[in-house]
Amino acid sequence: MKIDEIVRARRIVNWETNGDVQNLIRQDVDDLFYGLAERKGVKLGFAEIDEITEQCLKVARVRYAS
Repeated sequence: MKIDEIVRARRIVNWETNGDVQNLIRQDVDDLFYGLAERKGVKLGFAEIDEITEQCLKVARVRYAS
């Protein structure tokens, strides 16, 4: 649900083709996972977090396409 909130807060018209907006979403999602890993002691590497973030963006592009 937090990722959905992040995407909804950042999206604008044609956000799915706007690299700057997508980078903001990536940063927010990365921060979310890093915080989760720190608070809960979950071991996630940079590559794993990046892959999860990219998959979330793919889903969001389909779900919220303008």
